[in-house]
Amino acid sequence: MKKLKKCESCGVPNFVSQNLFWYQNGMIAKPKKKGLFIVSIGVEELDNLYKGIEKKIGLPIDRLIIATKIAITFQFIEVEFPDAVRRMLRLLGRVIKRSKSLKNLMIKIALKRERGLLDFLGWGVVENIKMENSGISAELINPAILPLMIGGTSGSMQYIFGHPSAEANWEEKEGVAKISMKFLKKESKLAKYVHRPLTYSETNLLPGEADYHYCLKCGVSMEIAEFFRWEPEKASFYQKKTGKRYMSMSTFNFNDIFKMLEGELGKEIPKIIVDLEKEYIKKNFQDIKTEANLERGELKGEEEDYRALLNIISIKGFGIAVEIKKQGKDLKVRINNPGNEAYLAGIISGMYEAIEKTETQVQWLPSTEGYTIITVSPK
Repeated sequence: MKKLKKCESCGVPNFVSQNLFWYQNGMIAKPKKKGLFIVSIGVEELDNLYKGIEKKIGLPIDRLIIATKIAITFQFIEVEFPDAVRRMLRLLGRVIKRSKSLKNLMIKIALKRERGLLDFLGWGVVENIKMENSGISAELINPAILPLMIGGTSGSMQYIFGHPSAEANWEEKEGVAKISMKFLKKESKLAKYVHRPLTYSETNLLPGEADYHYCLKCGVSMEIAEFFRWEPEKASFYQKKTGKRYMSMSTFNFNDIFKMLEGELGKEIPKIIVDLEKEYIKKNFQDIKTEANLERGELKGEEEDYRALLNIISIKGFGIAVEIKKQGKDLKVRINNPGNEAYLAGIISGMYEAIEKTETQVQWLPSTEGYTIITVSPK
């Protein structure tokens, strides 16, 4: 079992405080305003979106997600790894391409780095990666979302050895997935949906005033320390009160998967996301209240109720609700730096329906100026 090094003051693991910082504008990124934006989401919640889309359209989407995640992993490495490290990885990949034993040595080195990422992202454990003919095999233990983990694991190896795409096969039993990836020379057509993401320092963000209190020793928000608990031996983390498993990923990872699904499967995908998330929120509303520290007492649908509930979107890195207004029966919420408008519209309409006990219609402004206004009204 891994020895967990954590802050003596707040108890948050060092690998979290060294890699993530929760900003008052509703964003998560590296400390000192560096790196890509990160979002956190419940594993069950994200699985509900993927499987719900699959059910609505009547087609499997696992392979679409895997292929897109491979391209996303390439872009992640390009942005997050220093130039010298990327050049070294590519050079070593070319030099040892013909030697299976040297390839396996390189894989062990890369796997150590990947395990460090998985510890605080909560994706699960990668074991026994090996070269197999023209690809790799591996075991994925306790995977959060299997297609994402397959694409991420294979993508990191493909980047090193210069293979732009891969064909995946897998079987899962009792929390362990055995995967086999055959590397391909031709780039996947789905790579067109993935572009270089902007980092914190490259983005014009709107302000926000999330009510965070930061640990004086490690710098992590005390609200985060009270919200999550980490289990690095499982490469996973959980909401403390409900016990629900969470995972983290780059915001562009979250969005580009849905962008790909919309491009490949139709323009109705955002509406499907809204409907699926709305129903998920309603079904799990007691847990939502618990996460917002509102498990006791009845909510009456006042502005303060929604403000307290919507604090969770900042903790998850999806932006910050800066204005919440009830105008008659309508609820209007302005969110600065929104992570995904359709997802947020589903959350807010789901909360409204759970509290007001009525069906709704929802509209939102596209986030062209760094904010969106989501309006929920009774039908």
